Amino acid sequence: MTELAIQSETPTSRRLINVVGLLLILQALGILALAGYLLYAIDWEVESQAFIQSEQAIDAVVFGICFIPVAIALVLVSIAFLLVSQRAWVLAILMQGLLLGGCLYLYFIEPGTEIGHTYYIYAIMLSGVLLLLYLNSAHVRLFFQKRRSLATETEHQTENQDEPGT
Repeated sequence: MTELAIQSETPTSRRLINVVGLLLILQALGILALAGYLLYAIDWEVESQAFIQSEQAIDAVVFGICFIPVAIALVLVSIAFLLVSQRAWVLAILMQGLLLGGCLYLYFIEPGTEIGHTYYIYAIMLSGVLLLLYLNSAHVRLFFQKRRSLATETEHQTENQDEPGT
């Protein structure tokens, strides 16, 4: 890391990035815990013997299919965010978009099921919107833009140093 990169990272901006990373981890773990609770609350022995599965079992499986893969990816993205990877900001925005897309799918496309209109879908939507607003704040975007521009500057400097006669 160059001296310019070290000077651009103030303790306040680094603290904001850590807060966002921890909020992303908290959101992902909350979704995973909720999916585990929904799947654990079902008596699978009764469900396996029934000809038609209960609405609760179908809702839990649909919730798991929509949110467990995204939550696992969100844990990985939040770790990359805490390690200040250059692509972490874009991936975090993408994961929030996928979460909100899953919530909107359950809300509008699956109106016959009860899961689309429960309080935890609203909580996931609220946390997704708040994290999107926080990720798009000027401090967070500026932090990643500075890192990206510093990385391209150092690439250009190393290319110029490698050329003979400069």
